[in-house]
Formats: sequence, structure tokens, C-alpha cells
Amino acid sequence: MPRRVHVLATGGTIAGTKSATSPVGYSPGELSVETLLAAVPTARDIADISVEQLFSIGSQNITERHWVDLLDRIAAYNRDNPDVGIVVLHGTDTIEETAWFLDLQLDQDSPVVLVGAMRPANAVSADGPANLIAAIIAAADPAARGRGVLVCSDNEILSARNAMKTATLGVQGFSAGKRGVEAFMTGNRAEWLGPAPDRSQPCFSPQGGALPDVEILFVHAAMSIHALDDAIARGTQGIVVAGVGSGNMPMPLIERLAQAARDGIVVVRSSRIAGGYVARNVEIDDDANGFVVAGDLGPAKSRILLQLAMRQTHSAEQIQDLFAKC
Repeated sequence: MPRRVHVLATGGTIAGTKSATSPVGYSPGELSVETLLAAVPTARDIADISVEQLFSIGSQNITERHWVDLLDRIAAYNRDNPDVGIVVLHGTDTIEETAWFLDLQLDQDSPVVLVGAMRPANAVSADGPANLIAAIIAAADPAARGRGVLVCSDNEILSARNAMKTATLGVQGFSAGKRGVEAFMTGNRAEWLGPAPDRSQPCFSPQGGALPDVEILFVHAAMSIHALDDAIARGTQGIVVAGVGSGNMPMPLIERLAQAARDGIVVVRSSRIAGGYVARNVEIDDDANGFVVAGDLGPAKSRILLQLAMRQTHSAEQIQDLFAKC
């Protein structure tokens, strides 16, 4: 008997349709989840599938409210159906951020697999159908249990933490960096590259209310401190620095951020380089300046982790421990 999989649709390129008047233009989130599944009838040979259209938008328009709604819906569905795998259709632009937000808070063993596409559904050689089949296979696989939230792309399964979009063209849109993928597809099964990690509990428990305001500051040559001053004037509570190299930045920026940290704003050093690693007290004295370092976590995911951490504490030392743990 096929295992059960519930498909939650949120829109994205995978549900998009190509423009008849433009060689590159398309509209995301145009097709329903029922239409997408009808295009891959073999999916129902893999699993007993139920579907739900949660919303229909391009992922560039995903908000924190959408994240919370999706988190709540997955958690509620899992409480009633703890043995059912979940597939989430999502645009690739922010899929890694949504996956990370969910992964940090969902407390369940059943698989959650986010999947998107680099090409719209009616494009020549659309990658959505194959990606959707792979995601359903992964979500229905007992070996996927306990692995947290996953991202499926181009015959690979990546963890929410490691998945990062590294291309805007072609179908090989994602990489897991130096940590590597969780599994790859061979025919109609997933080959897992190791046992499920020890995930006794998520890093955070879901809470109501708005997330703290955290800005990302992109560092570049000849940079002034005006953007930083604007963020501070608006009352931001945290700042993630997308620094050059290993999280470096001009001296005037370091001095202004150190003052911000003394004033109670949490400052995290990350790197603008995909997969770049930021080590503590290398080139910049993080201890003296009161900074947190992100390790190999990129700026967008560092922002999410910082937002959730700041619901618990504003202590740089405690937040540094959470960056090491999560």
C-alpha cells in the first residue's frame, strides 16, 4: 500500500506559466496544485496523495506572515496525521529561507520537503514535474523521517540549513556547499548519504507575535556608514553584516557597529560569499566589539536565526551559542 503524502501549494515558478509574448517572461503561481499533479500521473503510484492550496504567490513576495501561516498549518496537519509526509510547492527565490524558518521550529519526525522549479510549468524542458516526483518520493520514504526540513532540486535532496540558491539560469539552481547533499535520486528512490542526524528537539518553539526587526547590511568597497545609521535611526533591533571575504568590513563601519552593540543592538558577522565561513576573532576582534559570528550560515539565514533567537535573549554570548548549535 502506498504511503501517504500531503502536498501544500504556495505558488512559485513551479506553478508558473510562460508568457506568450516574451521569450523569458512568466507569471508565477498561476496553476493549481491539482493541475500540476495531473501532469505527473505516476505520482499517485508512489504515494496516496492529498492536496491543499495554501496560497499562490511568487516567493519574492513571501512575508513573515506567510511563514507563520505555513508553519502553523504543517504543525496542525502533523498533529492529526503524524505518519504523513508533507511536500511544499514553493518558489526557488526564497525557498531556502522558508525551509530554514520551518526547520528551526517544527517538532516532528515526519518529512517536510520543499520543492520548486527553475523553469515555469509550460516551458520547454520544464524541471518542475521531475522535481515534484522526486519530492514525493523523498516525503514518502521512511528513511527521510527525523531529518528535519528538506529542499529538493534537480535530483538532489538538501537540508534546510545547507541549501542555497547558486544560479539563476538552468536547472542546477542549488548547492549544499562543503557540507554536501543529504541524498540523490536514482530512478524512483532516494539514496541517503548517511543516517538521520540526532534531532531531539528543534532550536526554537513557535511563538506568536511579530518577529524582531533585523536588517542585512551588504558591505562593498568605498562604503559609507549612512545605510547603517539609517537602520539604527529606524529602530532596528539586530543587524546582520554581509561582509566581504570572511565577514570583513571598513574600519568606520566596525567602529559604528561596535557602538551599536554597546547600545543593545545585536550584530552578526556573516559573509556575502556563498558558502563563505566567518570565524570568530579572525581579522576582527569580535570579543572586544561584542559581535556574533555566523560560521558558514549566509546572511539571509543568519537573519532568520537572529530573529528567532532575539525572542529569547539579546545576549551576544547566548546568541553565539545558538549559532553554533542550530
